[in-house]
Amino acid sequence: MTGFELRIWRRGYNWTQERAAEELGVCLRTYKTYEKTAPPKTVILATRGLDALLAKEISDV
Repeated sequence: MTGFELRIWRRGYNWTQERAAEELGVCLRTYKTYEKTAPPKTVILATRGLDALLAKEISDV
């Protein structure tokens, strides 16, 4: 995942950078760096985990 792809992921949820940083457990400054460069593998895995969790919540509704 590139920084651009991370931005697309965030926008898919209509989240601000602040919200994405909070959901991923990083500070805003760090999150902004990820969107400019590339996130570490731990953040990539966290995005996949959030995708799965949010998909489950939607299917439970």
